[in-house]
Amino acid sequence: MTWIIESLNFKAWRKSYRSRFFLYGFLFGLLFPVIGTLRELFFLGHSISFGNLVWVQQQSSLLWIIDLAPLILGLLAAFAGSQMDRVHEKNIELQEKYDQMSILRKAADNANLTKSSFLANMSHEIRTPMNAIIGLNNLLRKSTLSEHQQNVVEKVDISSRNLLRIIDDILDFSKIEAGKLQLEQSEFSIRKVVDDIVATMQVKAQSKRNVVLYIDIDPKVPEHIMGDPVRLRQVLLNLVDNAVKFTQQGEVRLAVTYSGSADQGVLLRFVVKDSGIGMTPEQQLTIFCPFQQADASTTRRYGGTGLGLSICKNIVEMMDGELNLISNLGQGSQFSFELFLKLPKNTLPFVAKTPGGQSNTDAADLAKIRKQLQGKHILLVEDNELNAFVMQDLLSDVGLSWDLALNGKEAVSMIYQSTYDAILMDIQMPEMDGFEACIAIRKDHRFQSLPILAVSAHAMKGEYEKSIAAGMNDHITKPIDTALFYCRLVHFIGQTV
Repeated sequence: MTWIIESLNFKAWRKSYRSRFFLYGFLFGLLFPVIGTLRELFFLGHSISFGNLVWVQQQSSLLWIIDLAPLILGLLAAFAGSQMDRVHEKNIELQEKYDQMSILRKAADNANLTKSSFLANMSHEIRTPMNAIIGLNNLLRKSTLSEHQQNVVEKVDISSRNLLRIIDDILDFSKIEAGKLQLEQSEFSIRKVVDDIVATMQVKAQSKRNVVLYIDIDPKVPEHIMGDPVRLRQVLLNLVDNAVKFTQQGEVRLAVTYSGSADQGVLLRFVVKDSGIGMTPEQQLTIFCPFQQADASTTRRYGGTGLGLSICKNIVEMMDGELNLISNLGQGSQFSFELFLKLPKNTLPFVAKTPGGQSNTDAADLAKIRKQLQGKHILLVEDNELNAFVMQDLLSDVGLSWDLALNGKEAVSMIYQSTYDAILMDIQMPEMDGFEACIAIRKDHRFQSLPILAVSAHAMKGEYEKSIAAGMNDHITKPIDTALFYCRLVHFIGQTV
């Protein structure tokens, strides 16, 4: 047998448990015939000599059987050794697979880092011109326009915001895929969130003429609750937008109803119902899957990325709810979910963060903001000419004066030449970026309490934390939400009126 020969080969003996165990078993088995032979000699009274040993072996049939012990034990030990060899080979195989998995995991981690970096850069590169487009379009809206021009401006605004939502959907899906999407907890008004959705969707609904948007908020719904207003608005806006998109005539209804209360919180039910085209049972099975659309043909009438409902489903589940669908082809669809939302202990003042999205910037609010900010002096740090133009107009609208620095290095120099009430700091700039500039400014104890607000196209997760870590007081993303922007300025430098 090869393994018996292997047992005599030192190199093979070292590698093989079977060869080693056979040798161990064989040597151990030799003890039995040796001990048995010596025992026979002792009982027969013979002295120990080679001749007597051979004679005893020849006379005793039992010793011949015992003489087989080395071979038998060697074979049994070899069998056990072969099992050990299999275990050893399996361990080597598993170790190789583990090493391969480690390499693949490292490659996947590197790929994720590359993807995150790419998305962050793409987010910044896209949001920067988007801020200019939306901002410049808002400037046009404030000027005297013909009815046709006003119509064009409205369409540009709708299209730019639709593009921004697509960008946000892609970024949000990436965050969800990486498990990095997080929810905030702040006080907000359901009614303000709904009003914001109405303001956003009303033009689109009215453009269809035969579609009416109804809002129904239960009087029992509390004025203020705790949760993530930005994400809740995102879900409701997506559902309402889809409902309007797929409804050619009839109605779209957004309802918020009170379902009960417990443990200092309330259970609210959100329903978006339409009388649109509806869905088949087959379409309903995949509608919440990413990149899936009810109509994916090349002749489809309705656009979209196929990410919106998947993102909505994940966000609702993160809020401990479940997004449900009831739909019949040709008879419309209904999306609904319930959320338990806590009640706030104290009501936040006017200067608190407002729900995300655009607000309808009204004249009474603007006048109030202007009184609170009138006469304040701002250092605007922005290297993009168009974005600087938009920002300067926003500042002028509320009575703020400003100086412009084109990069962080200029900003650090200019703070010693004039007195500023706040700094609006871009992040990605030549010569010295916003982080470096903020750190340099904070080193001077005279500017420890000077409000510095990051105003950046960086919108990926962790950007807010980076800004705070660099010494800034807040992080506002581009494109600028005008209402939120003014609200944060009032919070940091507003005066009581």
